Amino acid sequence: MLDHAALIHLASPRPTRLAWHSKHLGDVRGQYGALLDGYWFKTLHGVLECVIEQIRPVGDAYQVSIAYTLADGEREVLDYDVVVRCTGFRMDDTVFAADCRPRLAPAGRFPATGPDWQSVNVDGLYFAGTLAQSRDTKHASSPFIDGFRYNVRTLSRLLAERYDHRPLDHRTLPDTPTALADTMLDRVNRSSALWSQFEYLVDVFVLDQDHGRVLHYEDLPEDYAVDRFGDRPHFYTLGLRWGRQEHADLFAIRRRPQPDHAAESAFLHPVIRRYHHHEPIAEQHLLEDLLAQWRRRDRHVEPLRAFLREQHPEK
Repeated sequence: MLDHAALIHLASPRPTRLAWHSKHLGDVRGQYGALLDGYWFKTLHGVLECVIEQIRPVGDAYQVSIAYTLADGEREVLDYDVVVRCTGFRMDDTVFAADCRPRLAPAGRFPATGPDWQSVNVDGLYFAGTLAQSRDTKHASSPFIDGFRYNVRTLSRLLAERYDHRPLDHRTLPDTPTALADTMLDRVNRSSALWSQFEYLVDVFVLDQDHGRVLHYEDLPEDYAVDRFGDRPHFYTLGLRWGRQEHADLFAIRRRPQPDHAAESAFLHPVIRRYHHHEPIAEQHLLEDLLAQWRRRDRHVEPLRAFLREQHPEK
């Protein structure tokens, strides 16, 4: 619309969230920054933090009464030729009978689900696609097809296990830190699910010391994995996570590229957590890499092997 309107105001009661700050793809991306440039460099476009109190037709135009949310209650009436209401969406639960109506998550936009995408109050009612994002709203990529396609693949496996009595897919590895480290690094270097569903889907490695093996499950929600394997005294999760430290200037981050500072990595990088029953008791970060290739012996392979030897001594 910038090429066709003399003035555009974007109004919301909440401040604009930039994706490169929040690490969430649903927030404002760089390619949509032209309006923000126009606001800050005073070409009359604006971003207003306000509540819309009234929209009133006046002739061929509209008068809009607003109350600013960050200006000590200041109010104003503004004139516009066109008003576009982009108020989001809410789940339509009227298609459900009263005895199987799913409970909704806070704000009523999505169904409230458990870690397996099943309704928290209706047994056997599962959700997939955009509706199945209540567990990671404003966090991972479940609102978008590049994320929820992996959720759907995992959900199909959980349904096959429950209804077709098909054991959940897994591989068996030797019970050694070397085998564990090699498999973990192979996964973070090639898994599109862990890459797209960062901080949500993880691989799980469950130690079965009675049989001298490790059971490897791929692409499970981490909260589901903790629920499912919480009776085990020793298991690991492997996923990709953002650095969450605050930086004054995201384009001038001072890096410390030594393995013992890997937890300070700013970008997506592998994180391995060891759980004892339901509790995480140890965590290992691997250094971020510009090309997302975690194969360097000094920065990735040896630090991971050392961590696993400490947590899981070879027999």
